Amino acid sequence: MSADGHGRIWPISLHQIEATVSACLGPGRVPGNHQGSAFSRQVAMYLAKHVGRWSTTRIGKFYNRRHHTTVLYSIEKIESLREKDASVDALLEMLCKEISVWSEYSQMQKGSKSPRLDAMLAERISFPVFRRHASDVEVRE
Repeated sequence: MSADGHGRIWPISLHQIEATVSACLGPGRVPGNHQGSAFSRQVAMYLAKHVGRWSTTRIGKFYNRRHHTTVLYSIEKIESLREKDASVDALLEMLCKEISVWSEYSQMQKGSKSPRLDAMLAERISFPVFRRHASDVEVRE
């Protein structure tokens, strides 16, 4: 296993990307094409390709067996929206930061020996699943 161009050794999972986008825009991995879930899914597909470096075939399989051309259309649509609408661009930047923090946290969990560092990084993440309570962390003085 080798590091990609961003220095990551472990890829960002499609589940992590979906959870990040779902926390902000609602679930995208649902049947049907309701406008809200379709936009969420398109954003997640865009991030899976550009941030996670997943293939369009694999992304399509993850999203209820959608065809890779559907994934390509979603990516193109989000790229177009990003160029036209500054709020979409800002949303994608924010989601990219959330995903990178989550990725850092996942990597730290695999080899971390520092509860303080774990707690500090967990506080940067906006997902309640990863938040630790003060009673979970031993503070040594």
